[in-house]
Amino acid sequence: MAKPTNFDTELARLRTEIAATKERIEWLRDAPQAYEEACKQASDAVRAQGRHADLSVGRFCHPGYMGSDLLSSSGDLTQIMCRLFPEAMEHRLHALIAEHYKTVEAGPPLAERADRKLDLEQALFDLELAEERLICAWERDHGQVYPRRAGVNPSVVLGDWDEVA
Repeated sequence: MAKPTNFDTELARLRTEIAATKERIEWLRDAPQAYEEACKQASDAVRAQGRHADLSVGRFCHPGYMGSDLLSSSGDLTQIMCRLFPEAMEHRLHALIAEHYKTVEAGPPLAERADRKLDLEQALFDLELAEERLICAWERDHGQVYPRRAGVNPSVVLGDWDEVA
């Protein structure tokens, strides 16, 4: 087997970095929000659900009430629990969220994601541009066409990079 050349080594390194950067962009798109944001979202949900429960306790004010239903309410059990025990519900949800975050990597805060995505996309473009320049140099030196990687950004392959360099 032939010894890898500098071209082979550099191309493999660039393609590894390109693949890792693409994976990071995909991960960022679907990454769990930051832990603090998840807890705030859970707290907001508890408050919102609690507002939907309409607890009517007026019947207890009438002498001789012997009804079988403890509460007359509109809303489901979750809404009722969020209305009666909001702090307990929040505490439990925060504990469940903390447990979940032990098994996943939280993403950056939502407010930072657009900038992070732009940074990663620029890094990907720069890596693909370096890959294309390396291939073009190889083609000039060898007088042959080198096959491009599937999925490469067409604007990198078709661009006039002499002006950019």
